[in-house]
Amino acid sequence: MSKIIGLGEVLLDYVKQGNNLDKFVGGAILNFLAMTSKFAPSYLITCLGYDEDSNLALKTIKDENINCDFVKFNKDVQLAHSIASIDPITKDRSFEFDLEKASFLDINEDDINQDYFLKCDLFHIGSVILLNQQTFLAQLKGCKIAKENDVLISFDPNFRPALFKKGQQEELVKQFLNYANIVKLGIDEISLISKGNNLEAQVKYLFDNYLNIQVILITLASKGMSLFLKDGRQFSCNSYKPDIMVDTIGCGDISYGTFIGYLFSKGRLTICDILNTKDDEFQKAIEYASKAGSLQCQHKSAFPIPKLKDIYNI
Repeated sequence: MSKIIGLGEVLLDYVKQGNNLDKFVGGAILNFLAMTSKFAPSYLITCLGYDEDSNLALKTIKDENINCDFVKFNKDVQLAHSIASIDPITKDRSFEFDLEKASFLDINEDDINQDYFLKCDLFHIGSVILLNQQTFLAQLKGCKIAKENDVLISFDPNFRPALFKKGQQEELVKQFLNYANIVKLGIDEISLISKGNNLEAQVKYLFDNYLNIQVILITLASKGMSLFLKDGRQFSCNSYKPDIMVDTIGCGDISYGTFIGYLFSKGRLTICDILNTKDDEFQKAIEYASKAGSLQCQHKSAFPIPKLKDIYNI
């Protein structure tokens, strides 16, 4: 059976709300795969340590039915930490990071095996991993192997200004846009890597300048999301108001994982298949993605993620 592979970070989120500080396993790539694993076999390429936090992360990965065959372990590293502060009014989150001995920064080119991509349909990447030359080269190798094997490349840059020098993450993202077929961006992110006075112009700029991109999904926070295809088709849906708003950690990852997973559940396994998808299926895909994001907001941090039956029943 075909599989989805994700490369990137796993970390521990310390979530601050008032005087409370709770700890949760997280990481954008992990969150995304936790959702796609409900639709298709999903594999994680990352590095963990042998510390208590890494053991907690490994348990979460397994509990979410994500395949661990491509996870490596190193006794000299530890799980990275972030502190997520939640805005008391908007419930949006901001992050501070502790990356000393961060395990995911130990990923290197040797961890990217060409055999991993056999029977693979989609390779999912981000940009948080690109904090050193070693991890940059590892992700670049994965993208080149994916291209050689006609594997779709999905890219969620997941901008984190606190981790990079000014302008550094934007330049790294642009390099990997050259490989991406499907891109997900937040409305606050697209202007960092594109040009234009409105969303439509910014999307056109990306299509015109990065020729492999065929699909762009834009999350619009409380306004829902918009989907753009290179063939000119556009789709949009409103957000679904959550019963209670706790925080927004993982919402974008879970929404995007739902979008990709739903398309895979319909057998859309190549870019040609995806572009031949009927309009009503694209509409369903973004509506389910928006519903998943709404459910995700109703509890602290990323896990547990929404169940499919709850998404479909909204």
